[in-house]
Amino acid sequence: MKRVAYLLSIISIFLIASVVSANPPQRSDQFFVAEARQGLSEILALWRNEMFEELYLHTVPSGKQGRYHFLERMVNSLRKPACCWQQLQVVEAAYVSPDRVILIATVGMELDGAGIDFSRQSFNLTRVGGIWKVPTEEIISLADAFGYRAIPREIIEKTLP
Repeated sequence: MKRVAYLLSIISIFLIASVVSANPPQRSDQFFVAEARQGLSEILALWRNEMFEELYLHTVPSGKQGRYHFLERMVNSLRKPACCWQQLQVVEAAYVSPDRVILIATVGMELDGAGIDFSRQSFNLTRVGGIWKVPTEEIISLADAFGYRAIPREIIEKTLP
């Protein structure tokens, strides 16, 4: 009797293991929202650190304007994301799919010499090649809210690893 119970338990373990391996666990919406939020944080950090070339690689170009236009706008912008906890707050997901997430977030933006301005913004993030990207227009609209600098930032060329 013990042998039959032992044999049945081994067979049931193998059946459960084969069903589990055949159906990998599905990722939840929360997983994609967390990934997209992390991607948006990286985008804002690149912008804050003035790594505009690498920031451009994390955007989806619109077709209207090219790389040079984007870099010119970013270098001459009066605004940049705030530091630390002020940078990205109250993040909510409006739409979630495995390769597209729309986040609505409060973003803190520093204005040269005038403090931090908080605004509620919608970000349409798309995963392309495993990297979460945002349309260039969304970044430019955040950067251009107050116009251009009188004296542009100095562009420091950094080689990408």
